[in-house]
Amino acid sequence: MTKEEALHLLQVNSLEEVEYSFDDLLFEYKSFFVSKVPFTKLFNSKLVALERLFEAKEMLLKGENEVEEFTVELEDLSQGIGVEEVFRMFGMNEMNLKLAMTKSKTFAHFSRCVRLLVDNYKKNAMYWSLGISDGVVLEQVKMSVEPDVMSVYEEIKRFHAMGLSTSIEINQLADDNLLKREAFRLSLWSKFEENV
Repeated sequence: MTKEEALHLLQVNSLEEVEYSFDDLLFEYKSFFVSKVPFTKLFNSKLVALERLFEAKEMLLKGENEVEEFTVELEDLSQGIGVEEVFRMFGMNEMNLKLAMTKSKTFAHFSRCVRLLVDNYKKNAMYWSLGISDGVVLEQVKMSVEPDVMSVYEEIKRFHAMGLSTSIEINQLADDNLLKREAFRLSLWSKFEENV
């Protein structure tokens, strides 16, 4: 990468502006990753672009390559028993990874957080999977729109009050039930990810 390419990537005209511009662009990327449903192909393309920004900054400022220790501890979703526990574990993992992303200073650390975020989402989707068949559609379910977390918790409480607790039992719920709609959304997401 030439100096001119690096300046262009960081949208600056001088070396004095590099750090400030890089921080602004990095904030935009961090905001994107913490606010979007993780679609692997989209996230990977964003990571490629972000890596170029890190390279441009390092090339222009000729700084030392920082090493950042990875200290995020994740719960194993496969150890979760029941919908409530898996949902709680997934949420804790997601929160910890997003927090680590916002604090991240190196591309290696940031990209590892992103990959683990996608992996956490995949494991959560596998747990909720309804085994949907082609042509099955629940009205107004969008893969990219997650339900309100507190609404899901409230629905999980009602689910338990009915004497139900596992993802397989979600099939017993009405199609307009929030848990069934979320299971369907995650099943669609999982199917989409498999086909990309």
